[in-house]
Amino acid sequence: MDRAVKLLDDEVFLRMYDIREWVGRQPNQTRRMRSRLIGRNGRIRSLIEEMSQTEMAIYGSTVLVIGDEDGIALATPAIESILNGAEHGTVLHGLEQDRKRMRIQSRSLETYETGKGSSDSFDALVPGLADARRRRERRFKSAQVDPDDEEEVAEMLELAEDESITYGEE
Repeated sequence: MDRAVKLLDDEVFLRMYDIREWVGRQPNQTRRMRSRLIGRNGRIRSLIEEMSQTEMAIYGSTVLVIGDEDGIALATPAIESILNGAEHGTVLHGLEQDRKRMRIQSRSLETYETGKGSSDSFDALVPGLADARRRRERRFKSAQVDPDDEEEVAEMLELAEDESITYGEE
């Protein structure tokens, strides 16, 4: 019941396998493959679930995998390898390697979003922030203002509320 409720979340997916696609309709072979997926005392099943952060449900000739996109991407080759007859040790080692590779990939710079686009929405929340940012950029501008460009000259001469010009004689 809890597994079915998880599927209501948009980030949780379901992958379904029919063991009969690998062994045909022979009940003994279906039982053998089901036993290979579960393992002694459920060890193989629990290791796959733990390493891929998914949940498996095995009933009859059907195997269901419930989890997020990355978890299902990890569990899929492991389950298919076992159904294809690969040894458990090889499958678990491959699953471990894939998990490490995914963890390293998730830490790479390509997965982080740049905060460039979010400043516009933040400017709307803080009144005057955009003007202050523009003034700061104007002050720290590395290039000189082109005297022929009237707009740039006017912007440079424009005083903010906290700026003033005072004249005094010495």
